[in-house]
Amino acid sequence: MRKTLLLLLLLCLAALLVRRAAAEDASGSVQSSLVREVDGSAFDAHVRQMFGNATAAILLEIYAPWCGHCRRLEPVMRDVAQALSGPSAGAAVATLASERQPVSVCRLDGARYGDVSMRFGADGFPALYILLKNAAEAGRPGTFFYAGPHTAEGIVQAVHLGLDGKLAGAPDVAIPLRGWRDPFGWLLPVCSAAMWKSDHVARWLLRHPLAFVSMVLSMVVGIVLMAVRHRPRRPAPRPAKTVNKSS
Repeated sequence: MRKTLLLLLLLCLAALLVRRAAAEDASGSVQSSLVREVDGSAFDAHVRQMFGNATAAILLEIYAPWCGHCRRLEPVMRDVAQALSGPSAGAAVATLASERQPVSVCRLDGARYGDVSMRFGADGFPALYILLKNAAEAGRPGTFFYAGPHTAEGIVQAVHLGLDGKLAGAPDVAIPLRGWRDPFGWLLPVCSAAMWKSDHVARWLLRHPLAFVSMVLSMVVGIVLMAVRHRPRRPAPRPAKTVNKSS
Protein backbone atom coordinates (compact mmCIF):
# COMPACT_ATOMS: atom_id res chain seq x y z
CA MET A 1 0.00 0.00 0.00
CA ARG A 2 2.78 2.41 0.93
CA LYS A 3 4.61 1.65 -2.30
CA THR A 4 1.46 2.38 -4.30
CA LEU A 5 0.94 5.73 -2.54
CA LEU A 6 4.59 6.64 -3.02
CA LEU A 7 4.36 5.78 -6.71
CA LEU A 8 1.22 7.91 -7.08
CA LEU A 9 2.92 10.84 -5.34
CA LEU A 10 5.94 10.56 -7.60
CA LEU A 11 3.73 10.45 -10.68
CA CYS A 12 1.80 13.53 -9.53
CA LEU A 13 5.05 15.37 -8.83
CA ALA A 14 6.42 14.46 -12.25
CA ALA A 15 3.21 15.63 -13.92
CA LEU A 16 3.39 18.96 -12.08
CA LEU A 17 7.02 19.46 -13.07
CA VAL A 18 6.28 18.67 -16.72
CA ARG A 19 3.32 21.05 -16.71
CA ARG A 20 5.39 23.82 -15.15
CA ALA A 21 8.21 23.31 -17.65
CA ALA A 22 5.74 23.44 -20.53
CA ALA A 23 4.24 26.65 -19.17
CA GLU A 24 7.67 28.24 -18.80
CA ASP A 25 8.58 27.10 -22.28
CA ALA A 26 5.43 28.63 -23.72
CA SER A 27 5.86 31.90 -21.83
CA GLY A 28 9.56 32.10 -22.65
CA SER A 29 9.03 31.60 -26.34
CA VAL A 30 6.38 34.31 -26.64
CA GLN A 31 7.84 37.16 -28.63
CA SER A 32 6.82 40.77 -28.86
CA SER A 33 4.63 41.61 -31.81
CA LEU A 34 7.50 43.85 -32.90
CA VAL A 35 9.79 40.81 -33.35
CA ARG A 36 8.87 39.05 -36.56
CA GLU A 37 9.37 35.32 -37.11
CA VAL A 38 10.79 34.71 -40.59
CA ASP A 39 10.01 31.64 -42.67
CA GLY A 40 13.35 30.28 -43.81
CA SER A 41 11.87 28.43 -46.78
CA ALA A 42 11.18 31.81 -48.43
CA PHE A 43 13.90 33.84 -46.73
CA ASP A 44 15.04 35.89 -49.72
CA ALA A 45 11.45 36.77 -50.64
CA HIS A 46 10.80 38.00 -47.09
CA VAL A 47 13.94 40.14 -47.15
CA ARG A 48 12.99 41.73 -50.47
CA GLN A 49 9.48 42.36 -49.19
CA MET A 50 10.69 44.06 -46.01
CA PHE A 51 13.13 46.28 -47.87
CA GLY A 52 10.40 47.06 -50.39
CA ASN A 53 8.21 48.37 -47.55
CA ALA A 54 10.54 51.31 -46.80
CA THR A 55 12.59 49.30 -44.30
CA ALA A 56 16.10 50.72 -44.03
CA ALA A 57 17.67 47.96 -41.95
CA ILE A 58 16.90 44.47 -40.67
CA LEU A 59 18.17 43.10 -37.38
CA LEU A 60 18.18 39.31 -37.76
CA GLU A 61 18.59 36.85 -34.90
CA ILE A 62 19.35 33.25 -35.84
CA TYR A 63 18.40 31.09 -32.87
CA ALA A 64 17.59 27.52 -31.87
CA PRO A 65 14.56 26.51 -29.77
CA TRP A 66 16.71 24.36 -27.47
CA CYS A 67 19.36 27.06 -26.90
CA GLY A 68 19.45 28.46 -23.36
CA HIS A 69 21.41 31.55 -24.43
CA CYS A 70 18.70 32.29 -27.01
CA ARG A 71 16.01 32.14 -24.32
CA ARG A 72 17.95 34.58 -22.15
CA LEU A 73 18.31 36.91 -25.13
CA GLU A 74 14.55 37.06 -25.78
CA PRO A 75 13.77 39.92 -23.33
CA VAL A 76 16.76 41.82 -24.71
CA MET A 77 15.43 41.47 -28.25
CA ARG A 78 12.02 42.68 -27.11
CA ASP A 79 13.64 45.78 -25.62
CA VAL A 80 15.62 46.30 -28.82
CA ALA A 81 12.47 46.01 -30.93
CA GLN A 82 10.69 48.52 -28.71
CA ALA A 83 13.63 50.90 -28.80
CA LEU A 84 13.87 50.77 -32.59
CA SER A 85 10.12 51.16 -33.05
CA GLY A 86 10.04 54.77 -31.92
CA PRO A 87 10.41 57.16 -28.98
CA SER A 88 7.03 56.15 -27.55
CA ALA A 89 8.39 52.77 -26.47
CA GLY A 90 8.34 52.10 -22.78
CA ALA A 91 11.61 50.18 -22.61
CA ALA A 92 14.60 51.36 -20.64
CA VAL A 93 16.50 51.99 -23.85
CA ALA A 94 13.70 53.98 -25.45
CA THR A 95 15.88 57.09 -25.33
CA LEU A 96 18.06 55.46 -27.97
CA ALA A 97 15.12 55.08 -30.36
CA SER A 98 15.53 56.52 -33.81
CA GLU A 99 12.91 58.44 -35.74
CA ARG A 100 15.04 58.40 -38.87
CA GLN A 101 14.31 55.22 -40.77
CA PRO A 102 12.24 52.13 -39.95
CA VAL A 103 14.04 49.01 -38.78
CA SER A 104 12.62 45.47 -38.82
CA VAL A 105 13.60 43.11 -36.01
CA CYS A 106 13.34 39.46 -37.06
CA ARG A 107 14.26 36.03 -35.80
CA LEU A 108 14.80 32.77 -37.68
CA ASP A 109 14.95 29.19 -36.43
CA GLY A 110 18.46 28.20 -37.46
CA ALA A 111 18.03 24.60 -36.33
CA ARG A 112 15.07 24.15 -38.65
CA TYR A 113 16.44 26.17 -41.55
CA GLY A 114 20.05 25.08 -41.47
CA ASP A 115 20.68 26.21 -45.04
CA VAL A 116 20.11 29.84 -44.00
CA SER A 117 22.40 29.35 -40.99
CA MET A 118 25.12 28.03 -43.29
CA ARG A 119 24.71 30.99 -45.61
CA PHE A 120 25.38 33.41 -42.77
CA GLY A 121 28.11 31.28 -41.24
CA ALA A 122 26.25 30.92 -37.94
CA ASP A 123 28.30 28.27 -36.15
CA GLY A 124 26.58 28.95 -32.83
CA PHE A 125 23.35 30.29 -31.39
CA PRO A 126 22.27 32.99 -31.01
CA ALA A 127 23.87 34.90 -33.88
CA LEU A 128 22.91 38.48 -34.72
CA TYR A 129 23.19 40.12 -38.13
CA ILE A 130 22.48 43.63 -39.37
CA LEU A 131 21.20 43.91 -42.95
CA LEU A 132 21.34 47.35 -44.55
CA LYS A 133 19.26 48.30 -47.56
CA ASN A 134 21.08 48.40 -50.88
CA ALA A 135 19.48 50.99 -53.13
CA ALA A 136 21.25 49.61 -56.19
CA GLU A 137 20.17 45.98 -55.63
CA ALA A 138 17.27 45.30 -53.27
CA GLY A 139 17.94 41.57 -53.08
CA ARG A 140 21.55 41.99 -51.98
CA PRO A 141 21.73 44.07 -48.80
CA GLY A 142 24.91 44.92 -46.98
CA THR A 143 25.33 42.29 -44.27
CA PHE A 144 27.24 42.59 -40.99
CA PHE A 145 27.78 40.06 -38.23
CA TYR A 146 27.20 41.73 -34.88
CA ALA A 147 30.22 41.08 -32.65
CA GLY A 148 29.36 43.41 -29.78
CA PRO A 149 27.82 42.69 -26.39
CA HIS A 150 24.35 41.12 -26.31
CA THR A 151 22.79 44.07 -24.53
CA ALA A 152 19.91 46.21 -25.72
CA GLU A 153 22.04 49.36 -25.66
CA GLY A 154 24.89 47.80 -27.63
CA ILE A 155 22.64 46.26 -30.28
CA VAL A 156 20.62 49.45 -30.79
CA GLN A 157 23.77 51.56 -31.08
CA ALA A 158 25.17 49.15 -33.69
CA VAL A 159 21.98 49.44 -35.75
CA HIS A 160 22.21 53.23 -35.55
CA LEU A 161 25.81 53.07 -36.76
CA GLY A 162 24.58 51.06 -39.72
CA LEU A 163 21.87 53.60 -40.51
CA ASP A 164 24.50 56.35 -40.38
CA GLY A 165 26.82 54.41 -42.70
CA LYS A 166 29.50 54.05 -40.01
CA LEU A 167 29.23 50.35 -39.22
CA ALA A 168 32.03 49.33 -41.60
CA GLY A 169 34.43 51.48 -39.59
CA ALA A 170 33.69 49.71 -36.31
CA PRO A 171 35.32 46.24 -36.53
CA ASP A 172 34.92 45.67 -32.79
CA VAL A 173 31.15 46.05 -33.18
CA ALA A 174 30.36 44.37 -36.49
CA ILE A 175 32.16 42.34 -39.14
CA PRO A 176 31.16 42.90 -42.78
CA LEU A 177 30.32 39.80 -44.80
CA ARG A 178 31.60 40.51 -48.30
CA GLY A 179 32.94 38.65 -51.30
CA TRP A 180 32.56 34.89 -51.02
CA ARG A 181 31.23 35.35 -47.46
CA ASP A 182 28.26 37.39 -48.68
CA PRO A 183 25.12 35.38 -47.76
CA PHE A 184 23.26 37.05 -50.62
CA GLY A 185 25.90 36.36 -53.25
CA TRP A 186 25.72 33.56 -55.81
CA LEU A 187 28.04 31.06 -54.09
CA LEU A 188 26.83 30.54 -50.52
CA PRO A 189 23.08 30.15 -51.23
CA VAL A 190 23.74 27.36 -53.73
CA CYS A 191 26.38 25.55 -51.66
CA SER A 192 24.49 25.79 -48.37
CA ALA A 193 21.25 24.53 -49.93
CA ALA A 194 23.04 21.58 -51.51
CA MET A 195 24.88 20.69 -48.30
CA TRP A 196 21.75 20.98 -46.17
CA LYS A 197 19.65 18.85 -48.50
CA SER A 198 22.33 16.19 -48.83
CA ASP A 199 22.69 16.11 -45.05
CA HIS A 200 18.92 15.67 -44.68
CA VAL A 201 18.91 12.86 -47.24
CA ALA A 202 21.81 11.12 -45.51
CA ARG A 203 20.14 11.32 -42.10
CA TRP A 204 16.85 10.03 -43.49
CA LEU A 205 18.58 7.08 -45.16
CA LEU A 206 20.40 6.21 -41.95
CA ARG A 207 17.08 6.17 -40.11
CA HIS A 208 15.55 3.96 -42.82
CA PRO A 209 18.10 1.22 -43.65
CA LEU A 210 15.65 -0.65 -45.90
CA ALA A 211 15.28 2.43 -48.08
CA PHE A 212 19.06 2.82 -48.15
CA VAL A 213 19.55 -0.79 -49.28
CA SER A 214 16.81 -0.41 -51.90
CA MET A 215 18.45 2.74 -53.24
CA VAL A 216 21.86 1.03 -53.51
CA LEU A 217 20.36 -2.02 -55.25
CA SER A 218 18.44 0.21 -57.65
CA MET A 219 21.64 2.05 -58.54
CA VAL A 220 23.50 -1.23 -59.11
CA VAL A 221 20.70 -2.64 -61.28
CA GLY A 222 20.52 0.59 -63.25
CA ILE A 223 24.26 0.59 -63.91
CA VAL A 224 24.16 -3.06 -65.00
CA LEU A 225 21.21 -2.46 -67.34
CA MET A 226 22.90 0.56 -68.89
CA ALA A 227 26.10 -1.42 -69.42
CA VAL A 228 24.23 -4.30 -71.05
CA ARG A 229 22.14 -2.00 -73.20
CA HIS A 230 25.05 -0.03 -74.54
CA ARG A 231 27.39 -2.99 -75.02
CA PRO A 232 28.33 -3.17 -78.70
CA ARG A 233 27.03 -6.22 -80.46
CA ARG A 234 29.41 -8.50 -82.30
CA PRO A 235 28.86 -8.55 -86.04
CA ALA A 236 27.38 -11.77 -87.42
CA PRO A 237 29.96 -13.98 -89.14
CA ARG A 238 29.96 -13.57 -92.87
CA PRO A 239 29.62 -16.70 -95.03
CA ALA A 240 32.82 -17.81 -96.67
CA LYS A 241 33.11 -16.93 -100.30
CA THR A 242 33.18 -19.91 -102.70
CA VAL A 243 35.58 -19.68 -105.59
CA ASN A 244 34.49 -21.44 -108.79
CA LYS A 245 37.47 -23.01 -110.51
CA SER A 246 36.96 -23.21 -114.25
CA SER A 247 38.89 -25.89 -116.07
